[in-house]
Amino acid sequence: NQVLSPHSGNCLNSRIASSNFNSGIFRWLVAMIFAIVEVNNDPLLLPNVTLGYMIYEACFNTHKAVKATISFIGSEIAQMQENICKPRAIIGSESSSFSSIVAHFLGPFYIPQVSYISTCKCLSDKKEYPSFLRTVPSDAFQATAMARIISHFHWVFLGALQDDDDYGKQGIAQFVKEAENKGHCLDFIETIPNVDEVDKINLLASVIVVFSAERRFSPFVEELWKRNITGKIWIASEAWATFKPYTSQRFSHIFQGSIGFALRHGSIPGFYEFLVTLRPFIKNALCKCNKDIHQNRFETSRQKTKRTIFNSANVTRSKCKSGSSFLSTCTGLEELRNIETQFTDVSHMIVTYHTYIATYALAHALHDLQQCVPGQGPWDNGTCAAITNFQSWQVTRKPTTFLNALCIFIVVT
Repeated sequence: NQVLSPHSGNCLNSRIASSNFNSGIFRWLVAMIFAIVEVNNDPLLLPNVTLGYMIYEACFNTHKAVKATISFIGSEIAQMQENICKPRAIIGSESSSFSSIVAHFLGPFYIPQVSYISTCKCLSDKKEYPSFLRTVPSDAFQATAMARIISHFHWVFLGALQDDDDYGKQGIAQFVKEAENKGHCLDFIETIPNVDEVDKINLLASVIVVFSAERRFSPFVEELWKRNITGKIWIASEAWATFKPYTSQRFSHIFQGSIGFALRHGSIPGFYEFLVTLRPFIKNALCKCNKDIHQNRFETSRQKTKRTIFNSANVTRSKCKSGSSFLSTCTGLEELRNIETQFTDVSHMIVTYHTYIATYALAHALHDLQQCVPGQGPWDNGTCAAITNFQSWQVTRKPTTFLNALCIFIVVT
């Protein structure tokens, strides 16, 4: 069987445009890989079928997302030998806007796309997105719940802030609709401004509903802290409600009394051991030591994929001196088991967990297709799709399967 190695570009960086490697996003990828390893080692699930994967990074760039999607579609429609692995499904993306872009391309081909965090209500429209699926609920549910909370407490002086994207605009639109149906009026509905435009928004409302991702809301929160704006009840959408920095002592006077919504979290047996036994790619890897020795990273050259980051002084204490700026070669034997990092913290996994179950959802769909009994299949005359030769659209129409060497395609924004 042919199994593809992970493939990537030169991004996988922070959620904002910076040079900081985002270990959280990387862990989502590792969760997918871990699920695939489990499936491949399970004799009962997809027997005699090996799953593989390819990883593309959109880097929060529309052009990159479109380019990766077109590449995927090209491999789907190209004539290839039966034993050559072709990607058959997509896991992604994080952003609802990027999931929408990708889904618009995949929909005409009925290529399955499973998102682990895109919650925009718009993505539930099966006419627009016929092959889009997700392991998280639509924002319509939390928007309705927000309106019920407002009504329950009889709050009347309300405001709303939204991201300038599908997630923010449609989330607030649904909330406003629900709130108005219950007889409430909003003092303002604004897009979250740049820090130099905060004064343009009337923040006199005592209750403010916010549909925003934490990466876009954070600069605004910093401005709230600088101006010491307190005494508000913030109602938080799931994308920032559980963001740990907002629960710190530094922001406690701002968000005291706030109400937030959170997605279901879950545990993944064996995942911690998988994380702490990972080793970086060594051949071209460099261990970069900077002034903050607690942000050491294992990385390759610009042309290679950044593999992971381990935020710990212990990782390179023998190689690096605090405050130094030189580069030293990693050994690949660095120990992570006794180090507390965001990357290895499995105590409250939300997106990581939903990425994991998204992978399993596809695996079980393929297993159902593999177990199809001729004469009882879902297509004409009860036919079944062959496990070694099927079309991607068959995954979304009925329980499905991948090639002997299955490739899952993941888009990271």
